[in-house]
Amino acid sequence: MLQILVRKLTSLPVRNCVAVALGFACFLVVLIVGLATPAIAQGNSPLAVPADVVRELSPPGTANGFLRPGGIFVDNRFGEVYVSDLGHNRIVAFDTSGLYKFEFSCGDIFDIPGDLVVDSRGLIYVIGSRNGIYLFDYDGLYLKELQLSGLPQGLTLNIGHLTIDESDNLYILDGTNQIIFTFDTQGILRQQFSILSDVPEKERREATFGAPRVAAGLIYLPVSNLGTIYVYDLGGSFIRNIGGLGTDIGTLNFPVSVAIADEQVVMVLDKHRYNVVCFTTDGQFLGEFGGMGFRLGWFYHPQFFAVDNLGRCYISQFLLNLVQVCDLPGFIIEKAKSFTIKHSQSNSNSLRPESACGEEVTEQLTTIAIVN
Repeated sequence: MLQILVRKLTSLPVRNCVAVALGFACFLVVLIVGLATPAIAQGNSPLAVPADVVRELSPPGTANGFLRPGGIFVDNRFGEVYVSDLGHNRIVAFDTSGLYKFEFSCGDIFDIPGDLVVDSRGLIYVIGSRNGIYLFDYDGLYLKELQLSGLPQGLTLNIGHLTIDESDNLYILDGTNQIIFTFDTQGILRQQFSILSDVPEKERREATFGAPRVAAGLIYLPVSNLGTIYVYDLGGSFIRNIGGLGTDIGTLNFPVSVAIADEQVVMVLDKHRYNVVCFTTDGQFLGEFGGMGFRLGWFYHPQFFAVDNLGRCYISQFLLNLVQVCDLPGFIIEKAKSFTIKHSQSNSNSLRPESACGEEVTEQLTTIAIVN
């Protein structure tokens, strides 16, 4: 009897029914997973994406390209981008649409141009290899070497990096003496302060620095070997660190330059991670973009960095003789909006309605999003 029952259960019709049931069950599983996947993907915003390249900057001519491009400065008042071309000992200017405007040589004055800035009058200040700052007019005509006065007696100034604020104050980083000096455009010392006072002496002696930036009353200083950005107010008081040493997403391995987009997004160029890591101004990680590569949209030991008022990033790659322009990714802009609105809503001391503050910030950041 048992054998007869087994034969009936394993007969062809029964086996077919079982197969159909299993097939239907598998179909339901696939359908459920397929429907759930987009929802999961929408709930998890990206953390790291490739760079969205806009264009390459290059002077006109078949044999006139950059040779070891270095410092970059974006003059947002006049919509111009300046690049130090070390190999050709010149400064090359473009507009922010990528159109070549003019260039001028530094060869008869000094060798190897470094950092450069432009003041509100359009005058151009360039660090030269002779440890000086050289002044050119807005057409590239050489004017003079800026004579610096008021330095402490006996101090030998070593000009490492140069930046400027909206009030035309010049900030000189002396990495050897670990001091930031502030001068006016006449070269008169206004103030100075020591940096890394919280760091043990041995680490302080070994510290290496990237190119600083000033924005919204704060100085952002990359300390490359420590993998962090030191933030000071204009009086030299320490505010916070942004970023920490590491190799994972959201960390900094060797930051060499920093820029601030719309006074909301702190963008850090990391030479050894080959990317740009983005934070809020209070240090919250937003996301990153880039990666190692040799074609447009990828970075290989990027060295200098700037951003225009449309949120476009200008990145020079010394070893590849390349300057490329990339957009700030949209997901980073959206996260910055979210963080800023939450901060505005939690600020109980605001003199304006919370919703109004949030809307104003959203409008500012949306300007970049529309362009992208």
